[in-house]
Amino acid sequence: MKIPSVLCLFIAGLIISQDLSGKEFCSMQNTSFAVGEKISYQVYYNIGFIWIPAGTCDFETSMTTWTATALASKPGYTSGNHSIAALNSHPALHLKATGITHRAYDAFFTVRDTLESYVNPLNLIPYESKKYTHEGKWHGQDNFLFQPSDTSEGWNVRTQLKRREVWKDPAYNHTKECGFDIISSVYRMRNIPDELLFSGQAIHIPVRLDDGQYDVWLKYKGKALIKLHRGNTHYAHYFELSLVEGTIFKKGDVLKLWLGNDLNRLPLQIESPIRVGSVKAVFEGAENLLHPQEDLD
Repeated sequence: MKIPSVLCLFIAGLIISQDLSGKEFCSMQNTSFAVGEKISYQVYYNIGFIWIPAGTCDFETSMTTWTATALASKPGYTSGNHSIAALNSHPALHLKATGITHRAYDAFFTVRDTLESYVNPLNLIPYESKKYTHEGKWHGQDNFLFQPSDTSEGWNVRTQLKRREVWKDPAYNHTKECGFDIISSVYRMRNIPDELLFSGQAIHIPVRLDDGQYDVWLKYKGKALIKLHRGNTHYAHYFELSLVEGTIFKKGDVLKLWLGNDLNRLPLQIESPIRVGSVKAVFEGAENLLHPQEDLD
């Protein structure tokens, strides 16, 4: 039961996109977070009145320089008939999330996961993303490179996966959708205009996981008060997200998301059903927020 990684994944990806096409629509101006922002979540396994602390999930942002040769220079990468991004450097926002199980939970299942994305600070469109997964005895790495298409709208996406210490051959595809990678999507969601995010209409979300794409739907259900476990009471916007049926989720399962009512647009709580009980990521605290945070306590 990969509790912190499941919730980090939801916080950082399965809640956040819009069904828009074309580069001009995918471009977003950042109005919700500052460079240096840090957000922390406590992850719980919850069944009835029992809350078991399982791990933590933390997010942070910083400025850096992204160099287009970084991905191409790694062993095992070949460009073939596909061009790698121009060999120069760009200022970039470095977005990072880490999911870690508590020491007491490690005896049951150990998680040490990291997700990173390097995005254009002017429009929040990613250059590159990486996901490092260490879950029990399973280890892997996912790399994605995003290039604007020279001949049509959208992006050329270069995917390479590392499994069992071996790099697979790169895969290439083209997309016009604004799903992008997991971690950049959560920061982009925080900047979606109100008229789109709070419309009440189901929003189509293409989710890029491993080397495939999945379709889920996000729907705004209205405003609500939420009392966080061992925390403050907040006004929030409540959403539900359809989930992909499989080994963890049953048909009809939905993920519940409470998004902060202030201009920071922080995810305050995410609740995911599992086969028995639920997993919850609960907001613990934040540093260097761009706007004052609203609560009722």
